[in-house]
Amino acid sequence: MATQLMDPVLQHTTSRTSAISNPPLESNLTHLHVTPTQATTNTKATMRTWRFWAIIVSLMITGLVSALEGTIITSALPTITEALGGGNAYIWVPNAYLLASVAVLPLFAQASNIFGRRVLLLGAVAMFTLGSGLCGGAKSMSMLIAARTVQGLGGGGINLLVETVVTDLVPLRERGKYMSIVYLGATVGATMGPFLGGIITDRSTWRWCFYLNVPIGGGESFHITLSTNTILTLQLPLHVSSFS
Repeated sequence: MATQLMDPVLQHTTSRTSAISNPPLESNLTHLHVTPTQATTNTKATMRTWRFWAIIVSLMITGLVSALEGTIITSALPTITEALGGGNAYIWVPNAYLLASVAVLPLFAQASNIFGRRVLLLGAVAMFTLGSGLCGGAKSMSMLIAARTVQGLGGGGINLLVETVVTDLVPLRERGKYMSIVYLGATVGATMGPFLGGIITDRSTWRWCFYLNVPIGGGESFHITLSTNTILTLQLPLHVSSFS
């Protein structure tokens, strides 16, 4: 009699333990909030068009040029000092660029929230290109330092807005992947800067260390204008409208 009473209890306990340790597939899907429809939607959301990659390439090249200009001066500085003179003022040629690029970051951050990313990015590229042309045509050390300051203002805006645009374009989960792609160009530019500066100085004139940025900056301004005109056709988060 006791065995007959205990058997249903044991059977019930065993069934509950099995259900807990091996829940059905439907309950797993419900717990994870994954459905076939959502999986299809997520797959479509991660697909990127050629317009998206055009913007990424533009940002990568822009970051490359900005990082290149921060280090290309190191190997060309002795030749520049010999040509322009200026004594101990030569130390301000690289420092003026770096200090100006850091000082302008809060201004570009607030202005991009008010006027949008696209206008400020084009303005930063234009300022950087203008400063590069002035550096190449400098007739004295004081003019070169002032031109490097203008160039640094544009370079700081480029560094900030490149990262801001990427955060606008992609969700948080995918930002690391696309940040690495964009900053690959900056890494290559910072690494190749001293080497390229030495080659240009030996085989040409030091002024081409700066003139080199003028056609590249003009082409990037045109490329950014074309690629960002179609930004609203991409499947992007709603806050990306600040980039238009």
